[in-house]
Amino acid sequence: MARRPKKIEGAPGSELANLLKEAGERPVVFETNGERYRLDRMEKEPEEIWAGYEPANVRDTIDKYAGFWADRDADAMIAELYRARDEGSRPLTGRNALSARRGLGDRCSRR
Repeated sequence: MARRPKKIEGAPGSELANLLKEAGERPVVFETNGERYRLDRMEKEPEEIWAGYEPANVRDTIDKYAGFWADRDADAMIAELYRARDEGSRPLTGRNALSARRGLGDRCSRR
């Protein structure tokens, strides 16, 4: 498991803060004593992910949707998927359209 990086607060307007503004535009390489460090702007850490989590609501939702597809014919769904794959599901634009007009189907658009 990766270790969490150490967080150091920087004063706004400080020399370091001003230098790190560049890291927002592109990565910065900091070199000292022959060692190189790459500085990138990190995404903000999400708020507490479990805030507002209610186990009872999750159980209610599971109960509500359990068996949602029970009345569907699984074999018919699988057959429909294979049929759609054979027919292709992408619109005929760009290279796919050119290939279709030449009667080549989807073979020319894959590399």
